Amino acid sequence: AVLDHPATQKSRYFLLSRANLTYIYNRSAKSWLTGLGMPLEYIGEDRARSMKAVMQIGLEFDEPEIAAEMAVLYNLDLGPALHAQQSGICVDLVTGGLTKAEGIDLYLEFQALTPELVLAFGDSENDLSMFEKYQGYAMSESPDEVKAAAVKVVDSPAQALWANLG
Repeated sequence: AVLDHPATQKSRYFLLSRANLTYIYNRSAKSWLTGLGMPLEYIGEDRARSMKAVMQIGLEFDEPEIAAEMAVLYNLDLGPALHAQQSGICVDLVTGGLTKAEGIDLYLEFQALTPELVLAFGDSENDLSMFEKYQGYAMSESPDEVKAAAVKVVDSPAQALWANLG
């Protein structure tokens, strides 16, 4: 249903995240994701439609205003089972009522890892739950509310990683 939603048709890509890999049904080569070096597996529409056990669906739009409008449409149309969260030009669809902190908790349990290993990076209000529970690092372009909740404001995740290696 999400793949056929009118808002999805306006997105650059359709991203499906599982615990160990991110799958992308790419609609446009101009997405910022292609330069991250993260483990991505490109899939076709048939696989995107049949994927099970997805933790998050991500979409990217051309402008933040379009992303905000699409998040509202998803929340109106999809009901309480899924919740759309806008962050800049992106929209994340997550299980209704599931915060990013709860998602991290589930991942830690799945991988048998301890919370002390978590460094949380964020740049918008939907990252605040992570900052409350884990060491939160806000990106320098974040809104003031996000910066205030962070342990430290950094220019990049690499800056926080280097600070924590010693």
